[in-house]
Amino acid sequence: MKKLIILFMLFSANLFSNQLFDIGGVLEKSNFALGSNHQIILGEFTGAGREVEIDIVEVFVTEQEAILKKEVDKINFKGEFTGASLVSEIDSLEIDGNVILAEEIAALVVK
Repeated sequence: MKKLIILFMLFSANLFSNQLFDIGGVLEKSNFALGSNHQIILGEFTGAGREVEIDIVEVFVTEQEAILKKEVDKINFKGEFTGASLVSEIDSLEIDGNVILAEEIAALVVK
């Protein structure tokens, strides 16, 4: 019985870890090196983003790629633009004709 419980725990941990994405790997694949002045923020659209100003964002990170803010052609805001400067107000990003929805952004790198 003890072996069965241990196997179940190992299987559960492995299954859970496969559902997480590798932020470091995405940044490395995109040739972005984190400096000592950078910070990674998760949950920016579920709570933390209410406090993060767009001005300090350097990179938007999805599960597939890291997008430098300077490469973003346009930031679309929710509703009518009111001069919002918080990440939580972002609706989508436009990059080279592609649209990245706010829900696709999994993390931010800020300075």
